[in-house]
Amino acid sequence: MPPDTALYRRINPDPHLVWDENFDCWRISTGAFRDPEMSVVIGDTLEELARDPASVLSEHPDNYLVSFTAKVAEDCSLTVVRDSTPLEPAHGVVRGKKRKPVMRALAAACAWVVRPDTACEPPYQAIEPPGLQG
Repeated sequence: MPPDTALYRRINPDPHLVWDENFDCWRISTGAFRDPEMSVVIGDTLEELARDPASVLSEHPDNYLVSFTAKVAEDCSLTVVRDSTPLEPAHGVVRGKKRKPVMRALAAACAWVVRPDTACEPPYQAIEPPGLQG
């Protein structure tokens, strides 16, 4: 996969957004990037299908959308695999163990595609969800 390929990740506001009291904005929790088999939607396939990235939220209207590149995943020693499904032909999986530094790197590398009105702008030190500190 070309390194500049966009990978899109849905962000469920509960539990993957955390209110930052210091900056009065919503930050992405590192927990949004924890899954060893993390689902993404692959940008070049969306382009081939002539779909707008925001279309991946059609069945999840309360979610938000961020993107990062395949190079970011590769730099974190993760593997991106195409995994087309009947419901999402552009589906992919980012495989690999995601320790705290990797989750932080993914969160910090994201760009908002569909964002809350009061979203913090990455890059930033993502907030740890409860239970992951330490």
